[in-house]
Amino acid sequence: IKIMAKIFALLILTALYFSVVICADDKDIVKDISEIEQKKESKMQLMDKHMLHKLDGLVKKVSDLMNENYEMKYYIDEMKHHNDEMKHHIDEMKHHIDEIKRDNNVMKQNYDTKIESLKMEINNSKLLNNAVTEPPFTVYVRWGRNLCPAGANEVYRGYTGGSHYTDQGGASNYECLPTRPQYGRYTSGIGTYSATMYGAEYEV
Repeated sequence: IKIMAKIFALLILTALYFSVVICADDKDIVKDISEIEQKKESKMQLMDKHMLHKLDGLVKKVSDLMNENYEMKYYIDEMKHHNDEMKHHIDEMKHHIDEIKRDNNVMKQNYDTKIESLKMEINNSKLLNNAVTEPPFTVYVRWGRNLCPAGANEVYRGYTGGSHYTDQGGASNYECLPTRPQYGRYTSGIGTYSATMYGAEYEV
């Protein structure tokens, strides 16, 4: 019994010893873990501060970019507004220019009409003055002669011509044909409805 009691007491002491050691080791582990956690927390705090600083910088840059974008949009809207105003003014100027052109055309037409009317009045006045101031004269044809009588001036010289007496639809009177005729536009040949011209013959 004494031996068993000693063995039991020895076992109890051994258990207490190991229990104390284990407890001591557990405290060290807990301390180490606590230090690790503190360091980790400290590092996380530093990382959080660093990240927050970076995020603040990014947020500031984004905010600055947004402000610049708003300013640019404002300036663009202002430019569009000014462009619209300029376009409106240009359209108004074009409209006024068109009106001025139309008025000028109307005025030019009126002036041209008045000028032509004045020219006709001047010509009529000249003719009237000539008729009043110049002595009366007579124009006549001297058929079959190549000289004018005394006191008369030659105005026109030519050859006597006319239609054949058997033709129908010809000239009813004699015509004075020029010595050097100037032909206009004509078609060579005899047309369906045409007349012929003959030289006159005088018998003495």
